Amino acid sequence: MNVPRVLAVAALVLAGGALLVGSPLPGDGGQLDPVRVARLVETGSDRVTAPELARWIRDGRKDLEVVDVRSEEAFRSYHLPGARHLPLARLPGAGLPRGATVVVYSAEGSVAGQAWTVLQALGYRDALVLRGGVGAWLRQVMMPVLPEDAPEAERSAWNEIAEMSRYFGGEPRVGRPGGPDLAGLWDSPDSVVEAVIRDARRRGCGW
Repeated sequence: MNVPRVLAVAALVLAGGALLVGSPLPGDGGQLDPVRVARLVETGSDRVTAPELARWIRDGRKDLEVVDVRSEEAFRSYHLPGARHLPLARLPGAGLPRGATVVVYSAEGSVAGQAWTVLQALGYRDALVLRGGVGAWLRQVMMPVLPEDAPEAERSAWNEIAEMSRYFGGEPRVGRPGGPDLAGLWDSPDSVVEAVIRDARRRGCGW
């Protein structure tokens, strides 16, 4: 359980909830429920992993909306396939489809967590946060690594992971465990992240 995030989100919801409780949510007919929101965060039901989101995108899931809440510059530099750019301030008037599964992401997840809370307040009950943000997508989908000493369970799942990575223009490889933490390198001019982006574009993945 991510205790700091549970407390932070619960505090934010409770603070905003004082203004919203008793008022119908747009198009939802319900009310903001701080207890429900805190429970979702505590159990991890508010998040989706990068491989799972990749499967939804690859399979053309019709009710899926992927939302990038980073800066416009970051979005132009690189974004997930099919993502919409909607900063926090634009979420309330964005007109996202009711009943859609809305997945929000940011560089590492903190801003996306705030966006998720806003969506909950607006009545989007199926909103989710991409666990680990863009860094997780690059690390787990674009550059997945099967350690040389991986257990049998990981080896059995590797073919699907590698195939899905290649679908998005990624480069799966087998090697030693470890490697750079891509999520923390986003702002570096010579970062691994930018190298991944350049390579993906070179191979025709111009999202």
